[in-house]
Amino acid sequence: MGNVKKAMILFNQMLKAGPFPTMVTYNTLINGYLKLGNLNNALRLLEMMKESGCDPDEWTYSKIISGFCKGGKLDFASTIFHEMVERGISPNQVSYTAMINGYSTEGRLDVTLSLFGKMEESGCYPSIETYNTIVRGLSKDNRFSEAEKLCNKLAEKGLLPNVITYTSFAEMVGLILHSRSSMKWKKEIAHQICTHILHSFMGYV
Repeated sequence: MGNVKKAMILFNQMLKAGPFPTMVTYNTLINGYLKLGNLNNALRLLEMMKESGCDPDEWTYSKIISGFCKGGKLDFASTIFHEMVERGISPNQVSYTAMINGYSTEGRLDVTLSLFGKMEESGCYPSIETYNTIVRGLSKDNRFSEAEKLCNKLAEKGLLPNVITYTSFAEMVGLILHSRSSMKWKKEIAHQICTHILHSFMGYV
């Protein structure tokens, strides 16, 4: 907190006497406030940045969007996301994944999958974190068949699974076995998914 306060003192001096703050100056301060969870001050700096004629870049927007999603302000993050697009700035992997994680966490899976589709169409390749988020969301909503297809797609893309990936798959199988479906169906689908997952990731072991 102390470093951000010192930086703001210098920032205010720059506004009064120059040299005027640059994009790097604004981005550094915005990032500092976001790390502290101070979303209001980060947003205030974004507005000051635009008013000064210093246009926010992809980095600025992705940090703001990610910070507001983590802070549980998904609707506001969505507003910033659309503002970024309207300004002609293409969302990057960070901003897409942050929004996808936010929507998935709230159980808004149709919006999640729609955004995921737009991400792929735009040529912005999803990361393993993006896939992990969607697989977990689909599993919690008992949409196991869709989750399984996504697992296969992940392997086809050549993405390396991580600890969270395997944890998500384990949770999915656990949810299947604890569902209200017949025991025969549960065992069959759980075995089928496990087989597909092991087969898909055998090349990584």
